[in-house]
Amino acid sequence: MATELMTKQEMLSRTSRTGVILLADGQLPLDYPSDKALIYMNLKNELAFKHSTDLEKLQALAEEIKHWPRNEQNDPYYYKLLELVNELRFTVNFVIDVAFKDFCFPDLKSSILNMVSMKVLNILIVPLDFLSDPTDLVMKVLNEIKLDDFVNIQLLWPYDLSLQVDFITEHLLRYMRKHQMFSY
Repeated sequence: MATELMTKQEMLSRTSRTGVILLADGQLPLDYPSDKALIYMNLKNELAFKHSTDLEKLQALAEEIKHWPRNEQNDPYYYKLLELVNELRFTVNFVIDVAFKDFCFPDLKSSILNMVSMKVLNILIVPLDFLSDPTDLVMKVLNEIKLDDFVNIQLLWPYDLSLQVDFITEHLLRYMRKHQMFSY
C-alpha cells in the first residue's frame, strides 16, 4: 500500500489556504411549476408538523428544485449572490463559495466537500442572514460528513450587531446623500 507524502511546500500552501462559504437562503425559481411547488411545500409542512410524509417524493422534488436551471429572470436573488461572491473574490485572498440552506444548489454539504477537495483546511462559514441562527443546520451537516481532524470549520456566529448597525447607517446616509434627502 503506497502512501502519498506531501512536500513541505505543499503542506504550507495547503495549511495557509482559507475558504469562505457564504451561507444563504435560497428561493423557489419563479418559473417552477406552481402545482409542484405547492406539493413540495405541503410535504415539507407535513414533515415539520406531523413528523411523517412521503419522504421519497419530498426528496425528489427538493432535488428537482435545487437543480432547476437558474437565470436572472427566474431567480434574481441567486444572481445577485453570485455577483457578491465574484466581488469578494477580488477583495479578499480566500477561496470563496456559496451554499444554500434550501431550494438551490450547492447546499452546505456540497460546498464544504468542494472546499476540502481543493485542499482548503480552514473553512469559515458566514451566514448572510444575520438574525437567524444557522448553528443547527451547520451541526447537522458536519455530523453527516466525516472530515479529517486537520480540517478546521468555523461558523462565524453570532454577528456583532453593531457591525450591522454601521452597515445600515452607512447605507441610509449614502442613499440620502445621493437623493439629496436631508433631515434636520
